[in-house]
Amino acid sequence: MKRLLILTALLLIPTSAHAITWAEFFDAIKEHKYDHLFPVHATNKTVTCIQIVSWEEYVEGSGHYRGYVREQQTKRHIPCP
Repeated sequence: MKRLLILTALLLIPTSAHAITWAEFFDAIKEHKYDHLFPVHATNKTVTCIQIVSWEEYVEGSGHYRGYVREQQTKRHIPCP
């Protein structure tokens, strides 16, 4: 039983990890490595931009009811810059 506990403890101890250098780190995140995700000359590429327009409207109250502010939003498709 004692040997089983020691063996389990040894298996759970993490092994030493290999450290990477800053050059390896920055090489992994360079732009040219991700060019395949957004092809420049794609024929079926569609780009849409959305503008969110929001406004507030005050609804006037009366002698029996308080006034309140109504908030509204709409989404519009606009040409991308």
